[in-house]
Amino acid sequence: MESDSNLFENLTTKTLNTVSATNIDALTRDIHLERANQEALLATVLVNDASMRASGTIIPGTGAIKLSEAVTDNTRTTWFRPNPGEVWVVDMAGFVWTDKTGDAGLTMYYYDGTTALDVAYLSNTATGSSITARLSDDGSWEWPFHVDENCYIQFVAGSASNWASGQFQGACWRIR
Repeated sequence: MESDSNLFENLTTKTLNTVSATNIDALTRDIHLERANQEALLATVLVNDASMRASGTIIPGTGAIKLSEAVTDNTRTTWFRPNPGEVWVVDMAGFVWTDKTGDAGLTMYYYDGTTALDVAYLSNTATGSSITARLSDDGSWEWPFHVDENCYIQFVAGSASNWASGQFQGACWRIR
């Protein structure tokens, strides 16, 4: 039987500003849904409500422009993978080419560690450096995207015949 005291004892050094989704997830993920754990379940609801994790709206102060590592080839690369227990909403994303040859596309994927789902593709026919492209809704998919530690975004810039270097970027807000 879990008690609410374990949850609160482990959070006593945290404030609403400093408690992370990883902290809460680690303390609550093993609580079983049973009557004997009612106190712990109620405490979990209280902590999630107080830390704005339960509503599904943007948590104030969490907006960020996330940048990938710089890429120099057409290897599928993880852009941003949230910490355990976190869920982020991605409102827009794009790629800044620093150099490329010929036509070089940008493909964005949802990835769950096993399967890559092709979500968006952008073709860029310009060559040279400092070329910015923003992925936009072409009617076949819609913004925003949601990502967590299990299903996150990867990308490929360029192709086997035309290389590209640059950086993937996106605007994100944490919602859990």
